[in-house]
Amino acid sequence: MNSTLHKALRSNARWRAISAVALGVFFVGAGSAKLAWIYEFRVTVDAIVVQSLGDSGLSLSLLRDSITAAIPSVEIMIGLALACFATRPRIPAMLATILPAGFSAVLALLLTMDQPPSCGCLGSWEVFKADARTGAAIGLFRNAGLLIVSTWLILDIPERPARPAHASHPQSGFTLIEVLVVLAVLAVLVALLLPALGQARKAGRRTERLAAMRQSLAATVQYADAEAGHLPFLAEPGNPEAGTLPEDDWGTFGAPSYFRGQSQLWPTALLRHGIDLTHLSHYSRPSTGPARITTYFRMTHAAVARPSYWEGVDPPDGRSLFGGVRVSEVLFPSAKGCLAFVGWAPEEAARVSAWEVGMFDGAAALRSMIDPPVQIDGPYRPFGAVDWRVFTTPSGVRGRDY
Repeated sequence: MNSTLHKALRSNARWRAISAVALGVFFVGAGSAKLAWIYEFRVTVDAIVVQSLGDSGLSLSLLRDSITAAIPSVEIMIGLALACFATRPRIPAMLATILPAGFSAVLALLLTMDQPPSCGCLGSWEVFKADARTGAAIGLFRNAGLLIVSTWLILDIPERPARPAHASHPQSGFTLIEVLVVLAVLAVLVALLLPALGQARKAGRRTERLAAMRQSLAATVQYADAEAGHLPFLAEPGNPEAGTLPEDDWGTFGAPSYFRGQSQLWPTALLRHGIDLTHLSHYSRPSTGPARITTYFRMTHAAVARPSYWEGVDPPDGRSLFGGVRVSEVLFPSAKGCLAFVGWAPEEAARVSAWEVGMFDGAAALRSMIDPPVQIDGPYRPFGAVDWRVFTTPSGVRGRDY
């Protein structure tokens, strides 16, 4: 009888250890996916914070960043603890029940939203990204399974076989203090690793953006070759009040501004020429209306106004100055910026010192946009011009930014 009980207990302990390791691997994988696609996960965090606390105008950036960084690190820490203490998983399993329970509450909140984002539970591995409600519902069933496993690891503590009377040495094992110390060490290691992962991810994104920017510069040259050397131009020459894409009949006040509109919509001109723009898929917003593309690779405003427009204290009134320019008019291709990546909110853009900038010679690199500040006579140019380096340049395309 004792032999049968002992075998049953050993078999049960083996399955408990296997379940603990499997649960730990899942948590480590989920946390790692969130770190790998940290920006996608932050979108979900933003939605939850705004839905829960409201957008009161107070800065919630610190709260969002803290939650975004804390959840993956805690998941990895608990997952490692489950794997390391698979033979005695009770304490890590107690912690593991907190995450699925909390995530289930979040998923339930997502289901109440009119337009919920993807739950972000597994970064970009989410199968149901396009159908967020289905993804959230499946996430609830998945979390229910995780809760069942973690609860079993907590409650199902088998009795040990009776020890022989002559056995006098104490049982070996981990005390609660030892477990907490190990968890603290794991937390410190994760905290040290997290910034490095973030920097590596940021560097990878910058490399991708610079490669896409070089392709955009090459596509611009291809367009110029087909348009007698002209840079992309969409507005009505000599009529800046009409804004960009006047054929859409926006009306004077609804039209995208002459300068900013063309700075964002310039790939539309390339699209209408059939030029391949697949490299812009991650850096643009296609429209649901007429064929057009709005990109975060903003083109210099100097490309849509004659060089003399950017000279003097006051902007000249000549209507003929509002029109496209030719690539051949660029006197310093390696010193005049053509494109600059602007992918931040307006309040963040002023704090970014190094931007991805593409020059007219085809080179692209990180360059300062604020030091030294741009020097242009006359602080204001109407029709949406932005007084930033690369965008507004003394003497326009004949001038230098660097």
